Amino acid sequence: MRREIQKAEQNIEWTTNRSCLRELADQTAAEIAELRGLYGITASRDELLGILEVAERVPQGHGLFLAKFRIEQLMTGYDKISADYHKLPSHALFEFDYGQLRDTPSLEVHILEASLFEDMCALFNEAHTLNSQRPASPYADKPTTKKCNAINRATITAAFYLVEAYLNGIAFDHIIENATKLTASERDLLTEWSTEKQRRRPVAFRDKLLQYPRIICGVPHPPLQENNCPEIRFLIETAKALRDAIVHASSRPDREYGMDKWCRYTNISFQDVKDTIDNAVALISSIEQTIHGSTNGIPWLQRRTADGAFPDGVFV
Repeated sequence: MRREIQKAEQNIEWTTNRSCLRELADQTAAEIAELRGLYGITASRDELLGILEVAERVPQGHGLFLAKFRIEQLMTGYDKISADYHKLPSHALFEFDYGQLRDTPSLEVHILEASLFEDMCALFNEAHTLNSQRPASPYADKPTTKKCNAINRATITAAFYLVEAYLNGIAFDHIIENATKLTASERDLLTEWSTEKQRRRPVAFRDKLLQYPRIICGVPHPPLQENNCPEIRFLIETAKALRDAIVHASSRPDREYGMDKWCRYTNISFQDVKDTIDNAVALISSIEQTIHGSTNGIPWLQRRTADGAFPDGVFV
């Protein structure tokens, strides 16, 4: 091995002398200083090298993910990253591609609740098509009937996943942006954590609906409740029973000889699906309007078109 190494060393052709190397080092240092000034980089060299090491370990076919709030810890010129940067939530993920996925470096933005909205829309559009083919008798065309039932149930649960993801998103953003202003109980509620017991403490769906907007708005009482928000009332009192019949499916009777949960599970209609979807979309819009004064921060949220389905623009 030593002989091989010595042989290789003898065959190296030194084409760069010391002065050229010094010139290259000076040029590189100047370029780095220029880039730091252009983008307002405040991160240290070690921090940037750490990010680079992470980027080099990213699996093939993926870019480097950095959350918006993390980017703001690294630089001040973040407005140069994207024209819509300031409209994005703090938990938005930027996917930096440095040439692995495309011929030229590019940038993608990912918002979890927007992705779940796309999932819900895709399922609903499929349900819209399938239910138009549903036979009058459930036994006339069993395959179509069963496909309709499956897609209806999937769409109902997708609506709840979407609403909860949105609520978790606004809670996280509020923590990031107002960490020092929160009380211990508010922080525990928003993070679903028990400081006293040092363990996770899940927050019920209804409590999130009522308490998260209250904390974010800084008011003593929930601004949106069942008595002034029909969308909350529908999701809590009507749609949640359908969702629970699916998520917490059980063959056990509700009471002696009672099969209410089973009936809800098997008899979800397409009208139930439409009502749940429409109320979920309207509720997110109402919450956003309540806490931010407009819906400009959720451009991904769209309503169904006149033909009853969601437009293709949802998936752009």
